[in-house]
Parts: sequence; C-alpha cells; structure tokens
Amino acid sequence: MREGHEEADPKRLDSKGLSSADPKRVNSKGMSSAWKKKQYELTDLVCRGQNIDWTAVLFYTNYGGLDPNHVDKVQMTTLHHAAFAGQPLVLQWCIQAKGDVDARTVLGRTPLHYACDADQAECVRMLLGHKADVNLANLSCATPLHVACANDSLQAAAALFQEAVSCEVDVNAEDSRRQTPEMLTKNKELLKLISDYRDGADFRRKCSMMAWAAMAFASDAQLGLCFGAWAKEACDSKAA
Repeated sequence: MREGHEEADPKRLDSKGLSSADPKRVNSKGMSSAWKKKQYELTDLVCRGQNIDWTAVLFYTNYGGLDPNHVDKVQMTTLHHAAFAGQPLVLQWCIQAKGDVDARTVLGRTPLHYACDADQAECVRMLLGHKADVNLANLSCATPLHVACANDSLQAAAALFQEAVSCEVDVNAEDSRRQTPEMLTKNKELLKLISDYRDGADFRRKCSMMAWAAMAFASDAQLGLCFGAWAKEACDSKAA
C-alpha cells in the first residue's frame, strides 16, 4: 500500500475489488471517507503505468470531486496517462472535470506530447479541440510534432495539422540539438505531410499580406476593392 493511502475495507468491495461505500456520507468538512477512498483508489489505478485498469478508471469517473490533475512522482496526471493509452472517454472526463490540457511532467511533456508519442490521433484531436498548446515544447525544446516525427506517428501528425486552427503548427521549430521535426524521420508520408503543410502555410501568409497591401496602399478606393477581390480569387483558386 502506498504511503498515505487508506487500506480498503474488504466488507465494502464489490466483485471487481472496488469500494462501494456511500459517497454521499460526509464529515464536518463536507468530505466523505468514501470520497477520499475513491480518490486514493483512482490515484492508485492511474499510477500503475502500463498496467492501468481503464475499465475501473471509467467506473470512478461517475463520482464527483475526483481530481484529474493529481500527479504521480514524475508529475504525470490522469490526462497524460489517458492520452498515451488512447482512452478518449477518460480524457474527456478529465477535461470536463477541469483537467489541465497543458499539464507538464518533470521533463516538460504535455498530454499532447504523449498522444503524439503513441500515435493516438483521436486524443490529439480532443486535446486541440480544448485549446491545448500545439507548439508547447518540453525541456529538450521538442514540440509535439518533434515527438510525432521521432516515433513515425503519422496519424497523430495529421491530426495536429488538421485540428490546430487557433495557431499554426511550427514545422521549423528546433529542439535542443537544433533539429527540426522533419530531421527526425525518414517516413516519406510524414515528410510529405510536413512539406504540404509548410507550402500551405506560406501561401496563406502571402494571401494575408496581399489583402493587407490592398487596404493599406491602394489610394483609389475602387482600385483597392478590385485588388482585394483579385487577391481573394487567387487564394481561393490555389486552395482548390
């Protein structure tokens, strides 16, 4: 039994070994012993590394007050574990329970790093859909895209490019060894994905500059409208 954890009462365990004490019974501080027991049991479950019983973890998500931000000895939260294991239901519960989508381990890795490490595209989409920072680097200055490339996580990388709408994925970011993401992979599909995204990003920036120039420098109002319309038409045709 871990230090500081209560020993489960065998009279209050169900067939799965889960505590079934009444969660509504509270003490003077508004916290029930059952709630505390659930918290300890959930913490034990998510600290088991690759041996996590995710069915049991889902059982605990039915209890209010459980903390998705509880950390283990390396500062991994339930979000980190769920993202790596590809458990979108648990991940969704964590987010709804105000879990930190950008929580960082002792090495500075976020849940998005872990989802990219294990090529868990659905978890990548869910994290980005809740505004996880797509370019947040770890202590080695590696972004989630670095991790995806280092592990040939094609589906996760594709999800990064598809779902990162609030800001662009920095495909030119350098890690502590001055390596960009594409320098970490020889996967041709992944390299093409990065190249296509870079070309698209460059073109979008050019279109934005053209539209700005139309408004800023066209002295004639009608000429400005025509130039702006031409720039939009050019961008639309290129995108198509």
